[in-house]
Amino acid sequence: LQLLSPSKAVPAATPEVAAKVQELKTEAQKLFLSKDFAKAVEIYDQATKALPDGSSDKADLLQKKAGCYMQMKKFKEAVKECSTLLEQQPGSVAALKTRAKAYENMGHVKLALADVQAINSKNPTDETRELEKQLKERSSQNRAKLSGGASAGTKAPANPSYPYWITVKATHGSETKLIQTSIMVSYADLYEAIKAKFPTVGPFVLKYADKEGDVITITSRNDVQQYLGEIVTAYQKQLQGAHAPKLSNNQLPPMRIQVVPVASEAEVPKPPADEVQSRQDLAKGRRDADGQQQPPMEYEIDDWLVQFANLFSEFTGIEPAAFQEHIQQGNEKLTRYLDQTLASEKAIPLFDKAAEHFRDATCTSLVQWGNAFIIKAERMAQGWVRKGEKIEGDKLKAMLKEYDEADKKFQESLRFKAESFETLASQAQLEWERAKANMSFIIPTPQPSEDSGKTAEEREKELHDALGAALKSTLETLAADKVKKVQSHLNKVNDLFNKALGYARVADEKKKKEEEEAEAAKGEAAKKPELTKEQQQAAQMQTSSSSLLIMHGNILYEWSQVLAAVKQEWKAVLDSAVDKFRSAGASETEIRGALKNHSRKDELDLGPDPEPEPAPAPAPAKEEEKAKAPEAKGLPSLEVKKKGKA
Repeated sequence: LQLLSPSKAVPAATPEVAAKVQELKTEAQKLFLSKDFAKAVEIYDQATKALPDGSSDKADLLQKKAGCYMQMKKFKEAVKECSTLLEQQPGSVAALKTRAKAYENMGHVKLALADVQAINSKNPTDETRELEKQLKERSSQNRAKLSGGASAGTKAPANPSYPYWITVKATHGSETKLIQTSIMVSYADLYEAIKAKFPTVGPFVLKYADKEGDVITITSRNDVQQYLGEIVTAYQKQLQGAHAPKLSNNQLPPMRIQVVPVASEAEVPKPPADEVQSRQDLAKGRRDADGQQQPPMEYEIDDWLVQFANLFSEFTGIEPAAFQEHIQQGNEKLTRYLDQTLASEKAIPLFDKAAEHFRDATCTSLVQWGNAFIIKAERMAQGWVRKGEKIEGDKLKAMLKEYDEADKKFQESLRFKAESFETLASQAQLEWERAKANMSFIIPTPQPSEDSGKTAEEREKELHDALGAALKSTLETLAADKVKKVQSHLNKVNDLFNKALGYARVADEKKKKEEEEAEAAKGEAAKKPELTKEQQQAAQMQTSSSSLLIMHGNILYEWSQVLAAVKQEWKAVLDSAVDKFRSAGASETEIRGALKNHSRKDELDLGPDPEPEPAPAPAPAKEEEKAKAPEAKGLPSLEVKKKGKA
């Protein structure tokens, strides 16, 4: 009889190979401890390749590589290494545990649960039992799907109105803590989150350095949003210069907050009453029937929904959160007082308002859908121009086909709500995109420098110069006959924006009236401090009509450069753009800055830069008023308010 060996013998590594592998492992471990995880992976990979197939040491190296990827938050790569290890050593507890953690971070709760259950079936521990329990709870609860802006497969808090996230770096002394939060975070929530990270610091205030280098104390949600706006503006300039599209959140750099200790709680700015009430309401909603505090619900997010929501706002400036906000408001109005007033005629207006919000949600979704086609066409065009290919023939037809699909969605949106100024503005932007495609006015977007030796200012200047050169080169290629043919598209742009502006002003007045009535009902009208000129400008720039004027002005600004390039009358068009900027509330400094970037700036009578006006002395304020009137630092630039690429 032939005796069967239980396993095939594995050739042992030679002493030279074993010594080399040990040397590489030691080097990789040092790199790991110094947090150079990427280099450590390279060294571990060299050690793995040096070993013969089937060597038990390979499994250990794969596990270490997976650990490096976990530290780098490259969870997909970590899963791959663990899966390879498990093919060699089925049932490896270390590999299953690491892969489960990677799956969990990717949002694949069911896959993570399967790995943990595999561990617990043979080698359970208190830790893995507790992990299995937690994953089961998440798997059973997290059935909701968000069409929001968290990265695909990541975890997101339950509030579906705010799908975008940002990292906060809170620093106290030499210690820095990381916090992942919604971009709509309030001052109250931010303060409590940072307080939990620094429990022994005592009373403190939160500060940040604005774009002018001034240190600002955060006292309200408005301050947080002002800082976030500055981050977006600065990063847009760094990436792509003046014509950058709006950014999706996963591109944003972190908010850097300084935690500054103070002598007593009395020196800590108190959050506004509405932020405190919001936290209290949220806390009540997280308690179960027994009064026990419940953890925030988490959601598993479909990839296509994430990509869809992240892309749509690039050309219109409509917040992706608007869709979920309308749905939430509609649900609230449908369910509020339903039990008490279901049989009463007084309930009818509530249902009418709920229906209105659901209609708005439908319109917003259709606009998102349409903008997906516009963005697709723009990406196609960028790919062609970077290769030096002309946009004509089949390429032009392919772009125009995408624009036609977008127009269908916009038309459908207007059938639901003819006075939707957001949809009309999107149609206007679409006409400009059609015009640019037909006259081959596609500016290749320069790529940011990867030279780590350059300062942020140097990289920004380099990008600005590259964009200017790309614009100049593109303008020089324009043909007068093609420019003449797209005039009809510009006529439509003007008509659509004028129509949208009328509806937007009505909406702004309605919103203003509702806010005044709400303040009067709370008895706060008399307490509201008088706004400074700068604060009034800032408030004006946040209105819907202001956003439309900036969008319209930016398109006219670019159109004037096109006309100048083919030696047609352009100054009147530029004057019209400037009028739009002024009507929107933009400062003369901002307008002057835009004109200094015009392709024909040398032909404009700008004169010397004016001397900066001295800042007026601040009026003395009572201590309790300081916390209630957050400082408004400057205005967002025209680039922040741009919708699309105009």
